[in-house]
This record gives sequence, structure tokens and C-alpha cells, in this order.
Amino acid sequence: MKFANKVINLIILAFLVCITVFFLVQKNPKKFDGSRVKIVDNVDKNYFIRGSNTFVEKFGEKIFSYNYLKKIISQTIKDENKNIINDFYLVDINLLNLDSYFQILDEELFFKKNPQLGEFENFSEISPRLLLMGYSSNQIIFNITKKYHRDLDKIIDKIHFHLHQKLDKPIVIYVHCNAGRDRTGLISAGYRMKYHDLNLKSAIKQNIADVQRSSESFLSDAIRGYCYYIQANFNKPQNFCDL
Repeated sequence: MKFANKVINLIILAFLVCITVFFLVQKNPKKFDGSRVKIVDNVDKNYFIRGSNTFVEKFGEKIFSYNYLKKIISQTIKDENKNIINDFYLVDINLLNLDSYFQILDEELFFKKNPQLGEFENFSEISPRLLLMGYSSNQIIFNITKKYHRDLDKIIDKIHFHLHQKLDKPIVIYVHCNAGRDRTGLISAGYRMKYHDLNLKSAIKQNIADVQRSSESFLSDAIRGYCYYIQANFNKPQNFCDL
């Protein structure tokens, strides 16, 4: 009985340590950078736009700002000589991980309270598998990364689906991580390879044009891995993934 109690106490202690670490390692959101808000695609008056997180500082606290995001999106569309839209339905696709749990929660709660303004989706659950991309020559790791690319493909298809929906007002799909570079770059490059037929080299070049640098190494591996996935499954040319 004493041994069982010790085991239970150790489990409880370990759980409390994990919870404490979880709260301590929460990332401080980067300041929203409007210069990284870029149009990836548009269909009629609907837009797929990439960017950084949507948090601004107010009274010394960083908070989710729908109104500021909406303003920057409208200005970006206007600056690129596209349709001027002042009102739209926002599909907020958040790529943050659990180390940004409270940011995820803030965005999610906003759209739960304001469903007429848009909807929220978070895809952080797939991100840990990114770390395995560089080891996908191993058969076990290959199977894990193959599952990852199927999940990634579903996200990209969902963006394409939203882009072609018809509502009573324009739809903007806004995809973002924290800085708007790496995880966001993976989705943007993947979309451009699948739906714009940009080869791997061109998709990477466009990512650099968007944010002035290439992706981190394991995300570059993920972009290349997804390129091989769509080459094998969607009849892309033989040299599609050459660098």
C-alpha cells in the first residue's frame, strides 16, 4: 500500500512539474508585422493571405486585435491593386504550438464570441513531426512523415475550398504562425506548388521574396518532403522537386 501511494505521489508530482513547465515556457507573442502580410492567391473577391501573429500592444499588454488585422489586410489588397474590400468573412488559420497556448485561446474565444466575423482553426497538433523531416530516409520515420504530408495536404485543400466558396461577402483566409515566416512559409509554398504549379525552386524563391529569407532547416525539409508527396500523387513533372 505504501509503495502504491509513493507511485501515485510521484505521478502527481510529475504532472504538477509538467503543468508548471507548460506555463513557464509560454512564448511571448511577437509584435504584429504588417510588412509580412502578403497575398498568396485570390479567386474573385476571396483571398488567401499569409502573415505574422495578430497581437498588438495595448496598455502594456499584447492582445489579439481583429480590427487592426482587418485594416492591414484591406490595405494590403488595395496596395496590390486588387479589389478594394472593406468588409469580409475571416477564416483565421493559426499554426501556433502549445507553447503559445494562451494566444491560441485568445483568438479562438474571439471568434466564438463573434461568429458573424469569421471562424478559427488551429493546426498545432501536426508541428512536432516537422522535427523528423531530416531523418525520413529511415522507413519508420518515412511512414510518420508520410502521414504528416497527408495532414498537410488536407490543410492546403481546406484553404483552396474556402477560397472558392461563395458567401454574401468576400472571404479572406489568413494563415499565420508567430513571425509569419517558417510555418506560414510551409503552407504558402505547399499551396503554390500544388495549386499554382510552382516547382520547388520557384516556391522557395517566392517565400524568400515574401519575407526576405529562406525557411529554417527542418521546415525547408518539410517543404521539400511535401513536394515529393505531391509529385508522387498529383502528376507533377519529373524534375518538379529539383533544386
